[in-house]
Amino acid sequence: MAVGFAEYQRTRSWYRRFWLWIVPLAVGGLIAGLALPPIVMGMVIAGVGSAYLARRNFSRVEQVNAELLRDEALPAAA
Repeated sequence: MAVGFAEYQRTRSWYRRFWLWIVPLAVGGLIAGLALPPIVMGMVIAGVGSAYLARRNFSRVEQVNAELLRDEALPAAA
């Protein structure tokens, strides 16, 4: 189920255009955070990190689950 969900997410627009929206959003958030309390900058950095890790994990899901997928492809023992 996780592999199918990751395949679906990789076809979505937000995933394909990730670097086009995350960089300006991060820069704008950090610039805006300069005028606000430091916790805001930490929240921006945490949000960017979370988005990057989600994208990375959607790319790695097939590698991580390779053993499970291989077992699934084998015929059931009688």
